[in-house]
Amino acid sequence: MHYAEFAEDESVKLREAIKEYEANKWKVIGQKVGKPAKACEQYAKEHFKNV
Repeated sequence: MHYAEFAEDESVKLREAIKEYEANKWKVIGQKVGKPAKACEQYAKEHFKNV
C-alpha cells in the first residue's frame, strides 16, 4: 500500500535524507522531501534495503 507516489527524483531525495537524518527521523525526512512522514517511511521500507 502506497500513501503517495514518488517520482525518481523524489526517491533520490528520500534516500539522501535517510542517509543524512537516519531512518528513525521520518518527520524531518518527510519535511525535507516534501511528502508525509508516513509515506516516506512506507516507501523506504518497500523500496530500500536496510531501512
